[in-house]
Parts: sequence; C-alpha cells; structure tokens
Amino acid sequence: MKKQLFLGAREDLIKLNLECLDTQEDITNSINLLHKIALNKSVFESAEEHIDLLIEVEQAEHKPGWQNRVHGLNILKEEKRMLREVYQGKNESLIKIREFVENEINKYYEMDIDKLDENNNEKSCIIF
Repeated sequence: MKKQLFLGAREDLIKLNLECLDTQEDITNSINLLHKIALNKSVFESAEEHIDLLIEVEQAEHKPGWQNRVHGLNILKEEKRMLREVYQGKNESLIKIREFVENEINKYYEMDIDKLDENNNEKSCIIF
C-alpha cells in the first residue's frame, strides 16, 4: 500500500517539477522575444534606480507604514534583479532552481521503495 502511494506521489511530483521547468523556459523565451522586439537595455537599470529613489524617500519621510513599503520595494527590487539576469542571459537563479528540482527528483529514484511496505515502527519518509 505504501509503495503504491509513494509511486503515485513520485510520479505527480516529477510531473509538477517538469511543468515548472517548462514554464521557466517559456518565461525565458518570452523575455528573449521581448528583448528582440521591444525592450531597450536601460529599462532594468532605470527601474532599479527608481525603486532605490522610492526607498530613500520612504526612509526619509517616515510616514506611517513606511517600513512595510520599504520591505515591499526591496522585494520588488530583487524580482527586477532576477528578471534582469534572465533578460541578460545569465539565468543564475533559474539554473539554481533547475539543479534543486533535479536533485529532489533524483532522491525519489534513489529510495529503496521495497522497504516502504515493510511493517515497522519507523515513520514514513513521505511528507505531504
């Protein structure tokens, strides 16, 4: 019973991970297409400079809720940095994600699934 559940869960996990990788490739391809037809190279730099300026203003004014706004702006700045990496073809973030996904998939293939149906007092290794 545990073996069948594990095999089903492993297949679902692999499918989801492969779909995520495909989506990442689609994003990269879309960005590359936009790069060819519309975006100029200074868009990312100017956006990051604008975000930095907004952060400076929030920190100087100290209006109620400024810390939350600065936190949100920092998150936005990080997302812009990651997008710039993809746009410039560096894709370091996507490479790290791909490596993580591949390692997780390999863990499931390396498990001894024959031991899953054995009756013992150990907790199951499957966590949902």
